[in-house]
Amino acid sequence: MFTSKSNKNQKLIHLVKAAMIAAIYSLLSLLLARFSFGGDQIRLAEALTILPVFDVSAIAGLTIGCVLTNIQGTLAGLDMAIDIFVGSFTTFISAYLTYKWRKRRMFGLPLLSVLPPVILNALVVGIEITLQELGWHWNWAVAAKNIFRVGVGQFVACVLIGLPLCKLLGSTVFKKEIVS
Repeated sequence: MFTSKSNKNQKLIHLVKAAMIAAIYSLLSLLLARFSFGGDQIRLAEALTILPVFDVSAIAGLTIGCVLTNIQGTLAGLDMAIDIFVGSFTTFISAYLTYKWRKRRMFGLPLLSVLPPVILNALVVGIEITLQELGWHWNWAVAAKNIFRVGVGQFVACVLIGLPLCKLLGSTVFKKEIVS
């Protein structure tokens, strides 16, 4: 079966967008590593989790960026190796749901789209941190504290930074470049 040149170009553009998002996510996370790992993390790169609202390429970009970040964090002793898989899969699910909910808007903003990265990461990363702190034992009070702490960081990154980023990208000339 023959593939048109236009279709090949679209695939290449999709790949380049995903690679750029992955690189920016990973670079932001690693440059701000002090804030990107641990219980009191505010991984500012998570503000980019709003990008699937604009382009499906962001799902792959965010997932790959998270994988790269978690590999580097693990190698530097800042992260648990399990987060390479579990945390990155959580990012994939969050990005997919953000994309699926992109058209549900309130006050002109995709408010539902910011919920998956906040809620899923709070739960998953909060539980991972709890298990790491307690040597794979369980304590509901410690888990609740860690889920809350990660959730606050996710809220700051995704809602307080991500939504204004969404508004900015959606109202500027960059919108045409992002979507096309």
